[in-house]
Amino acid sequence: MKIEGIFDPIERFEDFIKSYRTEDGTYKYRVMLQKMSLTGSKSLVIDFEDLLRFDPELAKKTLENPEEFIESASRAIKNVMLIEDPDYAKKIEKFYPRFKNLPEKISLRKIRSHHIGQLVAIDGIITRASEVKPQLIEAVFECQRCHEKIVVLQEEGKYTPPVQCTNPTCRRKGPFKLIVEESKFIDWQKIRVQERPEDLP
Repeated sequence: MKIEGIFDPIERFEDFIKSYRTEDGTYKYRVMLQKMSLTGSKSLVIDFEDLLRFDPELAKKTLENPEEFIESASRAIKNVMLIEDPDYAKKIEKFYPRFKNLPEKISLRKIRSHHIGQLVAIDGIITRASEVKPQLIEAVFECQRCHEKIVVLQEEGKYTPPVQCTNPTCRRKGPFKLIVEESKFIDWQKIRVQERPEDLP
């Protein structure tokens, strides 16, 4: 149920994914979701021009606040996939929206402070890419004194153990053991990008 005046980005992305049709009447993104379940993909490539035509306000807010709205798109993909293919959706913890055809491409030398926190596209050449490595994002520790399990969210690139046990009857400051099997990891890769030769002054 929609409440007048309330902007729900998850609901708006769901509407876009379920309702967007091409000129021949094909439900473009519902078809793409069906293909994702067949190929085992977790990523939905969204043409930003489609989003701009369908819901200009949602498109604008996505450019201005990508961290929040990309997460909303991710949840929307999951919700619609639960309709299209419930069994596959339940196997995948998180789906990822990938936007292409953003309104503007920026050369590397023209990136400025006002671009921080915005969704932008850049032109460049990848000169180096690291191996894909696991990155810890949510660590589960076990107190070695009372066996209490403690969840600690990890900041990017920084390993953070608990300060003290959360068990009120313990409250010791360790030792703690990381429970790898119950912790959450994501794939992480570092790339180096340089300007294209034709963009050099």
